[in-house]
Amino acid sequence: MNLNVTPVGGSAYQWYKGPTPIAGATSLSYTATTSGNYKCRVTKIATGCYKNSNTIQVNVMCKELVVSTQNDFTIFPNPASQDITITSQDVSAKSIYIIDAVGQVVQTILTEQTLINIDIQPYANGVYFIKINSETGSITKSFVKE
Repeated sequence: MNLNVTPVGGSAYQWYKGPTPIAGATSLSYTATTSGNYKCRVTKIATGCYKNSNTIQVNVMCKELVVSTQNDFTIFPNPASQDITITSQDVSAKSIYIIDAVGQVVQTILTEQTLINIDIQPYANGVYFIKINSETGSITKSFVKE
């Protein structure tokens, strides 16, 4: 089951299964493959204050889903001031959306490349999200423009 949290400007995200943080689950979405109670902790970076999302109960009734990591990607450097590089193993056609903290798409890139350089100098300082949609799925991660 795909779980999503609404973007909150200047925040970091951590998904939990029960009381335990899920390693590496720090994006706006998480795919739950096992039964349990899930929530996302949204922490304001500037203050350290946090709030938990509502708990979502997931019941997996059949064979557990095998999640493909083909559509996963990395962003570096992060934070960045001039440009970022996105690397992906996904060789299929993909749409890359750069979204600002209020949810506005500021740039769209259509590509089949696995290494993409993006000039972020025109962007205002703050937190942005990169969402990649392809035939293998959709995934969102954040980066900070300094």
